[in-house]
Amino acid sequence: MGAQIEGALAASSLFSDLDHSELAELARLAEPFDLPAGDLLFRQGDRAEQLYVLEAGRLDVVARLPGDREMLLSQVGAGDVLGELSLVVGGTRTASARAVETTRGLLIGQDAFSRLRTSLRPTGATVMRRLTRVVCARLRARCDTLGGATFPAAEVDDPGSAHALQADDLVHLPRLDFFAHFGRLLPEIASRGARLDVERGTVLVSAGSHPDRFLVTLRGAVEATIELGATRQRLRLAGPGHAPAYLGLLDDAPSPVVCRARETAHLFALSRADFAALIDGHDQASRAFVDAVTQDLISYLIQAERRQATILAVRP
Repeated sequence: MGAQIEGALAASSLFSDLDHSELAELARLAEPFDLPAGDLLFRQGDRAEQLYVLEAGRLDVVARLPGDREMLLSQVGAGDVLGELSLVVGGTRTASARAVETTRGLLIGQDAFSRLRTSLRPTGATVMRRLTRVVCARLRARCDTLGGATFPAAEVDDPGSAHALQADDLVHLPRLDFFAHFGRLLPEIASRGARLDVERGTVLVSAGSHPDRFLVTLRGAVEATIELGATRQRLRLAGPGHAPAYLGLLDDAPSPVVCRARETAHLFALSRADFAALIDGHDQASRAFVDAVTQDLISYLIQAERRQATILAVRP
């Protein structure tokens, strides 16, 4: 049974990069489940307590809309992982999952996943890095649904030069969501970045480009939108402690969004190279940074899914 569980985990989108010892460690945390066609694996609004690795079958992931309507968010099948996002950010399920056909797989409970995520063993770091890629792919799929795959012409404004973080910035950082859990590692991570001050309307990322730096809002707000001609659809209003752009940084495809300062803003800026080094690193600073990115990216995806649901809700 252990070898079978390891094989199922190795075939999944989230755990495929783990080596044999890491898979064996994870397999000890997993339990099998079976779900008949038509049954719900979980319901929107349920408390998030497990993630699921699908071995066989198919599920529809749907969100409720006003008027007893549903929006199909995705279909998942063998090799896919489901429910892991709610375990990272906590709270309740943002959608329901219903079996289209008889489905079986493995579940990993919240406590076991939290121990894996926060442990200092390499397995936890590998899983969290892989999770950022999975969430990034889902966010890109939402953007493609909202705006298509073509990019309007746009030019990035010159925001001027970044400068060293000021003393009041360093006091302010621990109060912000992105930096709140870095603890003693915060000075090391902060030392890699700089402060960028921009005026209202400054375009920081253009659609079709690859962002040259990672940004987190310190003060003010940056709006991330999908723009088609004169139409703008907001995906995120990145206020203090949140990042406006991940697509094009975490993957190799161009950004589908335009990021524009909604008001005068102060930003924490990290070069593309330093961002990549932290994402792919193996020290404690990298682990803390990847965890912060994953949590913020998941909240970004949830906002994009809500935006998609809102658009569909007003359609006849």
